[in-house]
Amino acid sequence: MPLVNEVHEGPTIIEYIDGRVIDCTKCGFKHITPLPSAEELRHFYEEEFYQNEKDTYLEASAEDAEWKASEFLRRYKTAEQILPVGGQRRVLDIGCGPGDFLALGKSLGWNELGIEPSSVAADYGRKKGLTIRNEFFSEEIGSSLGEFDFIHMSEVLEHVPNPSEMLGWAHSLLVPGGVLCISVPNDFSPAQKVLLETGKHKPWWVVPDHHLNYFDFLSLERLIGNAGLRVRERTTNFPMELFMLMGQDYTTDSALGSQFHSWRKNFDLVLTKLNPKLLDDFYKSLAHVELGRLAVVFAQKPLA
Repeated sequence: MPLVNEVHEGPTIIEYIDGRVIDCTKCGFKHITPLPSAEELRHFYEEEFYQNEKDTYLEASAEDAEWKASEFLRRYKTAEQILPVGGQRRVLDIGCGPGDFLALGKSLGWNELGIEPSSVAADYGRKKGLTIRNEFFSEEIGSSLGEFDFIHMSEVLEHVPNPSEMLGWAHSLLVPGGVLCISVPNDFSPAQKVLLETGKHKPWWVVPDHHLNYFDFLSLERLIGNAGLRVRERTTNFPMELFMLMGQDYTTDSALGSQFHSWRKNFDLVLTKLNPKLLDDFYKSLAHVELGRLAVVFAQKPLA
């Protein structure tokens, strides 16, 4: 699932000060144990995440707007290719943050709605004219929203204590033939495992204060399939671990991190402008061999 009060078992992958990451045989994916309570999570995301942990995120979001739009445009185009003809073009972004995905969708003619637990991020998006509800997504909230052709969850499932439950709620809101796009960090990837095997690096991607769950393509697709959705496509984004395999540890040097982030943005933007199909094929090929920093999976609700 995982659920806080249930017993979870599986081999220990990583130990940290207050707990472990296990490859849970019950859940089918890696997650921390012990899990925080619902009250702890609610306080963190409503009161601390953007205020303290992500205090520079909104400013950086504006600086990255063109680059993020190029990635999000590929997601909209993929969804449109999968969707049946004649839908209402209604999109829901669960955990929409400051609304970048919604803003692009609105400009493309989609009727947008976002759900965001942080009042700071929700207010930021509303000032851009977006429709955003400042709430935690739940079954009760979902029952009041109607149906959607396209549901998007970008870097959400790693934060929630019960991903399978959230996918079930999302499934119920999709029209028959509707598309769900899930994006999560591609953790314990082949490149990351090689870096650990060198003995020179710690698992920098394990951040238990933020990330409860650690997915790869296979575990994410298995979870999506268990929710009654048909996996249609996978893709990714730039594999930042390549820089580390070249001997450049950006995780311990913020200046290097900024430089490499600038380089990957330029890589994406140049190809988006001059050869978008090459960029799309490149990322799909990386995803085929389990590489890339994100695991991005598109799935479809059966028509009948």
